[in-house]
Amino acid sequence: MATAANIEFRVGETWRIELTAHDSCANVLPITGCQVKWRLALDGVEIDTLTVGDGIVIVGDGSTGKALITLTPADQAALDIQPAFYEHECQVILTDGTRTDQFAGTLQALESLFPAS
Repeated sequence: MATAANIEFRVGETWRIELTAHDSCANVLPITGCQVKWRLALDGVEIDTLTVGDGIVIVGDGSTGKALITLTPADQAALDIQPAFYEHECQVILTDGTRTDQFAGTLQALESLFPAS
C-alpha cells in the first residue's frame, strides 16, 4: 500500500522528491537492479512518467532504497505545467516483476510570486 504524499511546489522551481523504498513490513527495500517510476497526472490523464536515467537517480548502489526524483523548470515548461492540483505516484518494480506502490497523493503546483525573467 502506498504512503500518502501530498506536496506542493512552485511552478518554475526545481521539484525534488526523495524516495526511500520500503516493503510491506516497513523494512527498507533495496532497489539495486529495480525499475523506479514516478508518474504525474492531471484529472487522471498522464502528464509525464519519469524513470531511472530520465529524471530519477538511484542514490549510491541502491542498497539503502534511496532515489531522487527531479523535475526541472525546463521539464515543466516542456510539459506546459500550470498552477493546479496534480496527482502523483511512485512505483518500484522488483527484479522478479513484483510491483510495489511506494507513495501517492496530490501535488499542488503553485504560481511563483516572482515574475518569469
